[in-house]
Amino acid sequence: MEKLKPAQNQILRSEKLASIGRMVAGVCHDILNPLNIISGHSQSLRMEKSNDVELCQNLDSIMEEIQRISKIISSLLKFSRKGNMEFKKSDIKNELESVLSLVEKEMQLEGIQTVRKFDSNNLPVYIDTDGMRQVFLNIINNAKSAMHGGGVLTVSTEVLTPGADWSYYQEKDSTAPRPDKIMRLKICDTRSGIRKEDIEKIFEPFFTTKPEEKGTGLGLSVSYSIIEKHGGSLEVESELGMGTTVVIDLPIRE
Repeated sequence: MEKLKPAQNQILRSEKLASIGRMVAGVCHDILNPLNIISGHSQSLRMEKSNDVELCQNLDSIMEEIQRISKIISSLLKFSRKGNMEFKKSDIKNELESVLSLVEKEMQLEGIQTVRKFDSNNLPVYIDTDGMRQVFLNIINNAKSAMHGGGVLTVSTEVLTPGADWSYYQEKDSTAPRPDKIMRLKICDTRSGIRKEDIEKIFEPFFTTKPEEKGTGLGLSVSYSIIEKHGGSLEVESELGMGTTVVIDLPIRE
């Protein structure tokens, strides 16, 4: 019975996120229309009153908030979107390196060391590269935020043979073929960790342990949705004060 619990939890989580996704898609489109009107009027007013310094400052503040709302809506639409993915055979190591190259210099300045542990048996995986890079960037940025003051980020890949736990995917879709291999990725950070009571909440949209100005709480929800669309799984293991490990399993079909 204990072996079934993780599978049941994933199914319930997937169903919950799917229902939220359907709801937010409609709400987002309803919000975008008036938001675009507000943005248009604000820009027009700023052009007309360009000599009024105080008014222009207020209008600039309004435009910044509009952009912030637009960013949140964009993330929500990505979370809810089911299609628009282009899968192609890719090297996961290269995709990880492309994301690390964007953030590694900044992490070094913050005292964060990056350790790579890539499996030499690096089989290609069918992925949507843009979606997968977004997942990696979300997770690495979360890790960076948790290691304020320095730490170690370890990124690893490993090719495995699917075990009994892969039956979760047969429970969701009995027609899904069993993968030949699994590409397992781990992104580990040191430092703060996550409280036990928060672990089950971290995939919920808008749940975040960061300060309000530091994040919307959509990163892991979007990442979970993207990985699920790849037929994979995303799990988080953490212990308060000891760090966090994000584990991503992706099917390899030769």
